[in-house]
Amino acid sequence: MPIINPEILNKSKKELFAAILASCDMLQIEKLFYENHSLRLKEKMQFKDGQFFVHNNEIAFKINFMTVAAFSLLLNKMGKFKGFIDPKDQPSLADTEESKLDDIVTDSVGMRRREAEYLESIAASIGTDNINDLLNSAFGIEAVGKPTYNQGEIIVFNDHVTYQLVYEVRVIFTLVLDQKGNYISTTIKNLAPGPSAKKSKVTTSNPSDSELIDKIIETSEFF
Repeated sequence: MPIINPEILNKSKKELFAAILASCDMLQIEKLFYENHSLRLKEKMQFKDGQFFVHNNEIAFKINFMTVAAFSLLLNKMGKFKGFIDPKDQPSLADTEESKLDDIVTDSVGMRRREAEYLESIAASIGTDNINDLLNSAFGIEAVGKPTYNQGEIIVFNDHVTYQLVYEVRVIFTLVLDQKGNYISTTIKNLAPGPSAKKSKVTTSNPSDSELIDKIIETSEFF
């Protein structure tokens, strides 16, 4: 039999997480997102919800953020997956070297347009399940929903012609903290509706994480 009005508990819980969120260093959280998942953020993280639970016999806080992330996958000419490009090593698709006027022997604008159409047709032929399986394996994103194709380019990768296809996907980024604001772990999953196919991978803290970020909360304690 409850002795406290549930609405009061829910209101207090929202106020607690609002206080936690206000003291979070969002730049550190976004850096942590990249360090753990190697995905490029396309939108700023938005707070979704939070809860507390028991972790190693201590109280911990789970904070869910909503965002859009981008990723690039590589295919060879036979359509075989060759890997993902790390965002920090990925050049801008617009950063192409300009040819001298005397070297141009055809309509470069038309060629680029045809190339874009060709890559779009390749992207359209790739099964959503295949992409999601790769995302789940590499980044821990649940294999549900449909990533959106953004753009592509034909590049040289390991001395071979390679198709680089850039996608975007809406995800929930979950951050787990202890009561002192120390980072414990992160989880990421797809936001698209549909039945869950695979369990999300959890990236736990390690020495490199500790060097990166000991605390992402400015206050020493919440209570």
